[in-house]
Amino acid sequence: MKYNINCIYNYYDTLLSEWGEWNRNILVGTFPDDATNLTEALGVSTSDGRSRAKELFRIGLLNHELTKGMQALNSIKNGENVQSRLGYIVALLYQTYEKNDSNSIHRAIAAINAIFSIVQPFEIDGFSISVNSVVHRLLESFPIPEGSDRITWLRYLLSGFCCELKEARTSKTILDYLHGRQDQITLRIIDNKTRNIRSSFSSVDELNECIRNGISLTNIHHQKMALFMLGSAKDVEPRGFYGIADKYFPEFLNSCYLVEKNNLNNSPFRGLYYDDESTLCQKANIIETLKNVCSKNKELSKSYSVIMKSIEEGAIEALMYMSDKPKSAFVSSWKPSEKILNNGDILRSVAALQTKPFLLLAGISGTGKSRIVREFAFKSCPKYLQDKAGTTPGNYCMIEVKPNWHDSTELLGYYSRLGKGGYQFTKFVKFLVKAKMFPTVPFFVCLDEMNLAPVEQYFAEILSILETRKHPKNEETGEVDMTMVKTEPIIDALYFREFSEIPHTKNAQTGEPFSSNLTDRDIYLKLFNIKTESNINEVVGKRTDLTTEGLTLPDNVVIIGTVNMDDTTHQFSRKVIDRAMTIEMNGGNLRNMFGGSKNLEYLSGEEQQKWQNAFARRYVTADEVLEAHSDVAAELVEKLPSQLEEINKALKGTPFEVSYRVLNELTIMVGVMLDEGKVLDDAIAQSVNNILLMKILPRIEGDAEMFALSREYKSKVNVPYDNRLEWLKELAPDIKETSSDITTSENDEAEKLAEKDKEHQQTAKEKIQEMIDRLNNQEFTRFWP
Repeated sequence: MKYNINCIYNYYDTLLSEWGEWNRNILVGTFPDDATNLTEALGVSTSDGRSRAKELFRIGLLNHELTKGMQALNSIKNGENVQSRLGYIVALLYQTYEKNDSNSIHRAIAAINAIFSIVQPFEIDGFSISVNSVVHRLLESFPIPEGSDRITWLRYLLSGFCCELKEARTSKTILDYLHGRQDQITLRIIDNKTRNIRSSFSSVDELNECIRNGISLTNIHHQKMALFMLGSAKDVEPRGFYGIADKYFPEFLNSCYLVEKNNLNNSPFRGLYYDDESTLCQKANIIETLKNVCSKNKELSKSYSVIMKSIEEGAIEALMYMSDKPKSAFVSSWKPSEKILNNGDILRSVAALQTKPFLLLAGISGTGKSRIVREFAFKSCPKYLQDKAGTTPGNYCMIEVKPNWHDSTELLGYYSRLGKGGYQFTKFVKFLVKAKMFPTVPFFVCLDEMNLAPVEQYFAEILSILETRKHPKNEETGEVDMTMVKTEPIIDALYFREFSEIPHTKNAQTGEPFSSNLTDRDIYLKLFNIKTESNINEVVGKRTDLTTEGLTLPDNVVIIGTVNMDDTTHQFSRKVIDRAMTIEMNGGNLRNMFGGSKNLEYLSGEEQQKWQNAFARRYVTADEVLEAHSDVAAELVEKLPSQLEEINKALKGTPFEVSYRVLNELTIMVGVMLDEGKVLDDAIAQSVNNILLMKILPRIEGDAEMFALSREYKSKVNVPYDNRLEWLKELAPDIKETSSDITTSENDEAEKLAEKDKEHQQTAKEKIQEMIDRLNNQEFTRFWP
């Protein structure tokens, strides 16, 4: 009989000892650039070393550089992970496993081991079955008696099974047993040297007797197999990969067995059982394959989501320990402080900016519209960008819009042939170049009094560029890079190449004239007439994007326009409102003004990092949300379009119906809230409420005739409403205060202030009622007061 125990943990102990030094090289990226595989990279020459290197390669540790840690993590979260990325996470976890007593890391290792338990097979005469299924099949015949030690029981079972594999002349009995064609099997403990039978058992009582008699498992066939799968009975914590998985995720392992048991010959996991050379092998896409298998089974889907979340949390812990950065540096979702939780304007602004980097703050003068932009910059500004006077953070730029702006030259610059000539770079363009130098820091542009001039005229290029945002593909691997967002260029590369060739300035560091092959860092220094800048990341500084691609809109730039909607300003066209998130600020609790000056102060490093995370945008398209939250993707596809279709039905016949752009941004906002741990229905309700307030209602204006519903249409759609706004109000979700909205306050006084603040925060239902009242009183209505 031919058989093979094909497990990547065959070198379990050796791998763990070797990983110490190897991982230090792997994770900091010190391998030779010309290495074509892991064996060459490690400089391994012995046969045993090459075997271990192959095992490491198979779980993908060639994907190195610590900077790729979050990229790998995001790939897992977005369902785009290939096996190499999962292996990289394994390396992160094991690098910190012995040094840190973190339950998150232990659970993450258990989660990965659970995955490997269902994809690593026993191969018997061409038939393959997972380690997990073998264990469960044996436990069906030999259930563990109450009070017995689980690890000891499993070690004897697996030892007997391995001995039987070694000694059986044919596979028929074993395969009949595994396929369920016979209920029982006799297993034997066989001496490896003498081949004497130390014990045999075919029932629970006989196995119990074997254990009570202390039958030795030393020097038997495949003695180490049970040890590396289960660990020793003396271990306080399970050490073997299956033992660890079984402690944390027994439900997942059991569910996987029940799925495979339905048809062992055509197991859904079958493609993961073969070596990399096989055409049937799907190991290159472990995560994708498992996600597809698990999505077809409700119980598996739930367990799988828990496993992936455990891997994510453990990886975040590991990255934190290895980089000496606070955990918040790696957490994609933003957890605001208790004090901030009660500021509705800040929370709504952050939610909007996580959805799209263009926000309109509208309202009467003096409500703090421009102030809130400065506040965001202060809170997120790192020490190396702070000014000494403490008045203007280095990540903040105020652009005062003037009434005579009718094209983009004041904002984006222009080409001149006068004097020294060349492209005339504006403050706004220079600020975008600066933002490129510090990609992990949010940069804020405040367009003050944005609608003093026609926005669609001077801002047309930016409005169009915003719609070209996408996650680019890695040129080498072809994979989508979720860590960055690209747009079409705002300023052509030609102008930066010409700027590089102007001879009248010199490099402050070398004293030599600037050359035409300037790096992005050189151009930044030259634009700002800075002698040196030591805080620019070396990799970022060496890029030549500006002279090869031109200036695109950096993903870390947030554009916020402040607007007053009165008869002295220009009204927004639907094109502008469609492309922006809109928040109405008409004043809150006046008591909040006192102490507000402290909001315009720099924060400690850890608090800065939290605020920097607050403005990170993970999603650009709705499809990315569906991939990241595959467990609820089907519900999102069903519920979100249905919500907007009902709204469109109420607005049918008016110019206010919404389309794909609004659905895309609604889906992104739901995804952001799901990332923060909200329940699906609550995330949908809150997001629909926000989208109504930020995207749909600001478009709506007209007289009573426009909103009236004809008798025929009311009969056709079977609604009792006389006008469209009443119908729309009924479609708006009921947003109820939860205890967490109020009880997180630090003291009773703060709780009272929170209650007062809520008096100034409108829901979509309340805003629509305000518009209905205006229509009844004036025969005309609109969103703006």
